[in-house]
Parts: sequence; structure tokens; C-alpha cells
Amino acid sequence: MLATRGADVRTMGTPSMSRSTVRLRGVVLLGLLFRGRGNKDIADILHVGENTVRISLKRMFSKLGVADRTAAVGTALRHGIVLIE
Repeated sequence: MLATRGADVRTMGTPSMSRSTVRLRGVVLLGLLFRGRGNKDIADILHVGENTVRISLKRMFSKLGVADRTAAVGTALRHGIVLIE
């Protein structure tokens, strides 16, 4: 479970989307996007470079079939990859 501002984001979802398409690192990445974190913050939290975050986001957008951060979070919420409680 990922803590958010006033809510929890659970890392559960539909088998077709969350387990086979989005791996744990991707779920964490989507949770950080949900919280409004920027690339530098995400890089610091995950102990990777900003370029790695940019590449990971591009790949995540492609897997989800979206073009930007907002659409990625919306899709993740709709498919139950991250849940607000």
C-alpha cells in the first residue's frame, strides 16, 4: 500500500492489466505520479537517474496506451492498478 495525501493507494488490479502489463516498479511509479511527484523526486525516491525515470514513463505510457502523466494516472485508476481509499 502506498500512502498519499489523505488517502491510500493500493497496488491491486485486474489480472490482465496490472499483473501482466504493469510490474511492481511500474505500479510504484504510477503511485508516485498519482501523488503529483515530478521526475526528479521520483528519481530520488527510486534511487535512479532522471533519464531512467523519463524512459520508464515513456514505456509506461506506451503500455497503457496514453500520451501523458494525467492520462496514465486516470487509466491506472480505471483499471484498478492503483486504488484510492
